[in-house]
Amino acid sequence: MNIECCFNNCNEIIQNVEAYRVHVRNLHKLQNIDAYRCTFKNCNSILFEFKNLIKHLRKKHETKNVIQNQTTNLNIEIQEDNSLIFFEPKISIRNEGTQVTTEQSKQTTENSESESFELLQKQLDEAMFAFLLKLHAQSHLTKSFIIKLFTSIKENLFDKIFEMFSFPERQKKVVQNSFLKFNTTYKFEKELVRNGHFKGAQTETVNYVSGNIYKNGIAIIGEIKEKVSVMPLQQVFQRIFSLPNILQGVIQNMIMLKNQHEIKNFVNGTKWKEICKNYSKDDIVIPFDLYFDDFETGNTLGSNSGIHKIAAYYVSFPVFPSHLLSSTKYIFEALLYPSRLKSDHMEHCLEKLNLMFQEIEQNGVELDINGVTKKVYFVLARIIGDNLALNEILGFTKSFNSNKFCRLCDETKEKTQYKVISEINDLKSIGKYEKDAQLNDLKLTGIKERCVFNKLKNFHCATNLVSDIMHDLFEGIVKSDLSFYLKKIIDDNSIKEFTLENLNSLKQNFPYGQIEIGNLSKPIDDIHLKNSTLKMSASESRKFLSFLPLIIGHLVPPNNKYWKAILDLADLCDLAMNPSFNEAKLKELRSKIIKCNNNVLTLIEKPLKPKHHLMTHYVECIKQSGPLRTMMTFSYETKNKEVKAYANVTNQRINIANSLFYKAAHRLNNFIFEHQNGFPNETNHRKGQKFRYSKTNSKYFKYILSDLKKIIPNSDDTISLKFIIHKGTKYAKYYFIVDDQFQPTKLLHILDILYINLKYYFVVEKYEILKYDYHYRSYEAENKSVMLEEYLESESDDGKEQIQHEDFLVDTDLSVHDWSNYYKIEDQHLIQNVLNEMNFGMLANRFIANLVDWESLFLLSSQDLRAMLYDVPRGVLVEFEKQFNEWRDSNSKIDSDNLEWSSVSNSSTYHFKKGIIKQILHSTEEGKLFHKNHDFTKLMNDKSRSKLIQLVLQYFFKNKVVLKKEDIRLLAIDIEGEFPMEKSIFFHNEEYKTGPLYTKYHNMSRDMRAKNLLTSSNRKRKESSAVEELEPSFSQAEIQANDAVKICSANFDLQLLLQYWKLSSRVRLFTFKNNPENFTSLYRALERPDIKPLIQIDFDTLYPNHTAFQTEWEKRENDLLTLLRSKIKKNSLEFDDSLSSNQRAVHLIKALHHALYTFKDLKKIDGSIHRSSIPDSFKSFMCVVSCEANLEVELRAWREEMYQKSLKEQAFMISFGLSTDKLSDKFCIILEQIQITFEGENSFISALETLLMMYHVFHIQYPLLNSAVYEFLCKVFFDISNEKSKKLSNKTVNLINSL
Repeated sequence: MNIECCFNNCNEIIQNVEAYRVHVRNLHKLQNIDAYRCTFKNCNSILFEFKNLIKHLRKKHETKNVIQNQTTNLNIEIQEDNSLIFFEPKISIRNEGTQVTTEQSKQTTENSESESFELLQKQLDEAMFAFLLKLHAQSHLTKSFIIKLFTSIKENLFDKIFEMFSFPERQKKVVQNSFLKFNTTYKFEKELVRNGHFKGAQTETVNYVSGNIYKNGIAIIGEIKEKVSVMPLQQVFQRIFSLPNILQGVIQNMIMLKNQHEIKNFVNGTKWKEICKNYSKDDIVIPFDLYFDDFETGNTLGSNSGIHKIAAYYVSFPVFPSHLLSSTKYIFEALLYPSRLKSDHMEHCLEKLNLMFQEIEQNGVELDINGVTKKVYFVLARIIGDNLALNEILGFTKSFNSNKFCRLCDETKEKTQYKVISEINDLKSIGKYEKDAQLNDLKLTGIKERCVFNKLKNFHCATNLVSDIMHDLFEGIVKSDLSFYLKKIIDDNSIKEFTLENLNSLKQNFPYGQIEIGNLSKPIDDIHLKNSTLKMSASESRKFLSFLPLIIGHLVPPNNKYWKAILDLADLCDLAMNPSFNEAKLKELRSKIIKCNNNVLTLIEKPLKPKHHLMTHYVECIKQSGPLRTMMTFSYETKNKEVKAYANVTNQRINIANSLFYKAAHRLNNFIFEHQNGFPNETNHRKGQKFRYSKTNSKYFKYILSDLKKIIPNSDDTISLKFIIHKGTKYAKYYFIVDDQFQPTKLLHILDILYINLKYYFVVEKYEILKYDYHYRSYEAENKSVMLEEYLESESDDGKEQIQHEDFLVDTDLSVHDWSNYYKIEDQHLIQNVLNEMNFGMLANRFIANLVDWESLFLLSSQDLRAMLYDVPRGVLVEFEKQFNEWRDSNSKIDSDNLEWSSVSNSSTYHFKKGIIKQILHSTEEGKLFHKNHDFTKLMNDKSRSKLIQLVLQYFFKNKVVLKKEDIRLLAIDIEGEFPMEKSIFFHNEEYKTGPLYTKYHNMSRDMRAKNLLTSSNRKRKESSAVEELEPSFSQAEIQANDAVKICSANFDLQLLLQYWKLSSRVRLFTFKNNPENFTSLYRALERPDIKPLIQIDFDTLYPNHTAFQTEWEKRENDLLTLLRSKIKKNSLEFDDSLSSNQRAVHLIKALHHALYTFKDLKKIDGSIHRSSIPDSFKSFMCVVSCEANLEVELRAWREEMYQKSLKEQAFMISFGLSTDKLSDKFCIILEQIQITFEGENSFISALETLLMMYHVFHIQYPLLNSAVYEFLCKVFFDISNEKSKKLSNKTVNLINSL
């Protein structure tokens, strides 16, 4: 028999089955294919495992008689079972007159085996190389770890296998040779170069700085090179587009896009048409995009934050197949360098990249396509990024508060605040840009510097109409506007059920489905609504807005103006994400932009923000540069995570950009290796299981069985798959799909996916689309039938490949299909009798027509009855439902006596019957809302089930009812009766007598018993501070002012800052109270040198009736001096008249420390305190630093000595001088990044006053070594209560009374 090898590119003809098995084992062992086809005499049977193919060949095709050969003499013995036994030939074999000896045959066999092992060695080497290449492409694996892993596999796996099993030495040698070939990084990189792969990036030196160079641990001052890392794009593009079918696929995709009548891609825009005019018709021109952004490679909150920040530039091709564009594999690194170089050397950093762009734009890249040389020109089409990045790389102002912040038009900021739409005449042009650039006036023109890429022939920054809807809409407008609208609806007293608590409950418990549940955000806080900023990511805010009408639409009246504004915003987002545009859709988008901006002006009553203005250019951006979704930065932000992942696992920080490019080169090499056969398959799936009848498919199996037999008689050849991935989209069991994403006509629910004869079939439950409800922004659908549909591949209208379906051998009309096999005719009389007893015998024919038998009669729900009796008058239907439910309950298999429950507690006796769940829910407003929401959604998830359990148990605890395990079981049964879609096992496990309901009841009972043991009523201590009296409800003006001061930098006008600061004081003090550790990170103005008036404003708000510190000091200084002299026996308070007022005050505070603290007191606080108590306690209050000394060194030593046991940073004072007796008139207050300097007469008292105010304003605990002193000063000179300590010491109280 002659068997042709079934593997591609192998035309080997094998004589028998055993030889075919050996052939595949030796030559094709490492190759995997989805199915094996029998090639013997056009059999063409499909088998999914090779061993099954061998069995098939032996069973079906192997001959049972002696194999005839021309002149071959073999000793063959035929046994009784007709099986053949082949013996080794003992004589020479003749063929066509040529005599071959046994020795010659053995030599030939050895040569053949040698060639076979060489081929095996080559294939194993290729497999090892591919394995290592894939490992090196992983961002979270370092070079050293990969080599260790590779060596460990050999030593701990293969070597052990060789010891346990006997393998031929030659096979062992093949494996060992492959491991030895790649067991070091040097050998692997050598193989990379040999195969023409990329080893790393090119580096260019852009600057020299002087600094420390460490050699052998010794620092030497020298020149340090600052470099940028550039990927050789000519070679990269050449390697990518020289791969098989890549260039051909791109050209075909561009031709297909050009023939479209809608804007689906950049090549459908006007800018591409202008670019094509610069080339001939025969030239191959491919556009590419450039993306720019900064990302932090180190810890963004660490001490080295910003030091290793990287500026990254990526390139991508918008003409790749649309389903590949969202994958980070098709985004390639072009340039990386430290972000600090941008300020002075940005043009130099980009020069190398710009020269490469010019080269591939003007001279092109030569590609070898199947032996034919073709020249391809690559053109920079768009520069993409967020608003800040685009303004920076294009040379425009980076401040969006400037007069001309818009990079797309020349409108002033004042006009943009009230202009709801922009026209084409408002856009920048190259002529206007050149005139403005010559003026060299940033404030007047908004142009900071000329863009480097303006030197390109086909690109100019003035015509780069690009908008990023990720940052404009989903991280900007949606979060701010939506929060305002929701706040207004919540505050509306006419909508009582719509509260923030209900919104969060509905939002968290909504059944989002398997896919969208990953985009569920955290509950919304009230402070977020007040500040008009939702704490959500772009994807979370997008999905939240999309689902919001369905989540809360039943609580909001349709005529609410804020609800209409939310619907307008949702429509705008859907239109902006549209994958294709025609004139009608562009007009609709334009009208929605006008409407949403008008809503901001009329409802929010605020000027338009810069992001609102950028939205007015969307229509022109689409016309010129393609759909907005092709410009958004979702996938590029994901690429940033992938790139910087390597920085988190490597210790390299000297040239981090070059290290990141090393990993990028390996990702590129892996990309080239994976695309040796062109773009990946459009459809993929994992290994499934054989399709059999089971409980999981029993609901639909009988409907498709006859159609399944028509497709393939043998069900053994049918594979059931969990999911398939088609053109980047996952289709899995229980997913819903539509025939058209934007105008659906039918909804399909996937029940199973079958793989038959290399084709895919969906078993779907079909829903007919009835109508569209704009209030819910959702379609209403009705279940029709179960069917088997063939899966077909096609190009969808939106440019993104979808799945289409055609009805396959299925009767969709229920009246046509024969269902009689699934109905028991003998049940007709029983059903007729039951309905006659209810006096509803006229409905029997309807039950019989719908094939309702006796068993299904007990399973009918109210929804089923109403669907079946749709034309029965509502009053009659309600009466029939009542009688039907009563009859079913009385004839149920469950004993009716068990459904009457009673529970007795120590405090009360409580009786309840079946139906108690509904009674419990309707006893509270929260329960009513839960029941109403469930009637709307018809579904529950784990969170909503937990909520139901909590509502039920709270009812029993409120009435002091003790439940037993039997009661828990009956409650679970009643839940199933009230909510038909639920099962009692979700709440109670009958077998183990436990479950979520019992567990929750047990835990709540334990907590309640614990609470009953606490008889003391602890009252909250009344705080004297005004912070405790502040209510967390602030006016809109206060919140806006607080938002303004958060971003005030050191250059902000002081007078204007003081106005905002005073207006927002209450909000800020509330923030300090709840977040005392984050005050400097929240308010940048605190790092100004002149913040004493700001501290004074907050302190006055906190204690409006306090006395003036300095005035009281002048009044009481002499009295305090007299008092301290009487308390201290030493002569330490005998002052020289030559002392200045500052030195006199310092000595007085030292004496106060001595009077309030004894050595024993200090010893209890800090065991390391020395006998000389005055210097040690006072030193924790003030550090003396010489004017010439290094302040940082002194501070570091002082902190290590005094605060090595402290858990928090404390405010402290710096005095400049030689000692406390020889001080200058210069003092400094330091707290984290805050540093305030005081100079001149009485500067110490002024610094002391500020120091005490800071402790109260920032809500910081007094330090232990100074708390008594601070309490005394606050009480005497500020006349305020001392809340910073638990209780005033007796010594402090006596000293205050004495004064």
